[in-house]
Amino acid sequence: MAARLSKSAFAKLGLPKEPAAPKRSRAQSVKNPVAQPAPSASPTAFKTAFSQLKDTLRAAEHRRLQAADVAPIDPKAWVEVVLENVVIVPKERQRFGNGFVYTSKRTRAFERTLAEAGIKAMGLRPLMEGPTEAEITIFFPIPKSWPKEAQEEARAGLRLPTRRFDVDNGTKAVLDSLNEIVYPDDSQVVELQVRKIYADQPGMIAKFRPVLNKLGGWKK
Repeated sequence: MAARLSKSAFAKLGLPKEPAAPKRSRAQSVKNPVAQPAPSASPTAFKTAFSQLKDTLRAAEHRRLQAADVAPIDPKAWVEVVLENVVIVPKERQRFGNGFVYTSKRTRAFERTLAEAGIKAMGLRPLMEGPTEAEITIFFPIPKSWPKEAQEEARAGLRLPTRRFDVDNGTKAVLDSLNEIVYPDDSQVVELQVRKIYADQPGMIAKFRPVLNKLGGWKK
């Protein structure tokens, strides 16, 4: 079960703090020991703050690349977002507790990590407009408790991860986190291929590019 984000966690992620519950006097506590619901934190506030954080990170990366005189990426090429030795966190529902609406610390940290990787992968390239295709490969760590033979079979692709998390939850977490980084909105993804495989380390490779038509022409 996810715990409420601490003040230090919010500060580290660059997100607004959860509102404090209103204090009650000792007399009120004695007369009415049942806690009254506190005003809920607006989910929109967190979404807005995360969007602003993405803008800040993108601007910093653009300044770095421009100073290094790095050429923009070919707009027709695949953009490859890579996470190495990072456990993929599936999409979670917003949680409710003590009158607050919040997202778990683990999910917030993962979204921040993926956003940073996406910004670096995009470089000076503008957001992809229009229909977009995606290929996502999610790597699950091979259980160290398995016999050697089973581990080798997993490396060779003869064993595949069929347990949780569900592939759609993992995909949604990736696509949502890259909004306003790779594309304005993940609703633009019209073609999607997803794989779950075993590897020595957890991680992910997500590739994106604008859709090409059947004749190999360019769709704007």
